[in-house]
Amino acid sequence: SKVVLSSLQQFNYLKKDVDFRIDLNDLKPDGRFQVIQELPELKILDGAHNPSGVEALFDLLEESYVLEEIDCYIGFNQNKNFAEMLKVIWMKKNLKIIILEDLTFFKQLKSTTLENYFISNNQDFTKGTLKEFHLTKQPSILLGSLYLVGEYIKEYK
Repeated sequence: SKVVLSSLQQFNYLKKDVDFRIDLNDLKPDGRFQVIQELPELKILDGAHNPSGVEALFDLLEESYVLEEIDCYIGFNQNKNFAEMLKVIWMKKNLKIIILEDLTFFKQLKSTTLENYFISNNQDFTKGTLKEFHLTKQPSILLGSLYLVGEYIKEYK
C-alpha cells in the first residue's frame, strides 16, 4: 500500500500530508469511503444516505486526494431527504453528477424525481448506469444508499 500511496503522490492525486501509517480502509466498514480502485483512476463507494454522511465523504475526499474533476454517480432511497443531500453535493464545484437509472437498487427513488429537482434548481446532470460507473476511466464516486453500494458489490466485485 505504501507503493500505491507514493505513486499517487507522485502523480499529485494524493495530498502530501497523508499519514502512511494509517490504512483508512481498516478503520471503517465496507460501503463507507470504500476505495475500490486507486489506479489507473480513483473509484470510491460510499453509502452516505443523509446530509452529514455526504458532508463527511467530501471532507475525507478533499483531505485525502487532489482531483481536478470527479464523476459522482448518485441514487437515493425513496424515504431519504434527497434535497438536503443535494444541497451538500451542489456546493462542490469539481463534480460531474450522474443520476443512476431506475431499478438499479432496492427502494430507489425514481430518477425522474431527481431529474425534475435538478432542472427546477438549474443544476446540471447526466444519466448513467452502474455498469458505466464500473467501466469508467474517470475518477468516480458511487453514493447515496447502502442498498446501492451493496448492489454494486454484488454485481461487480
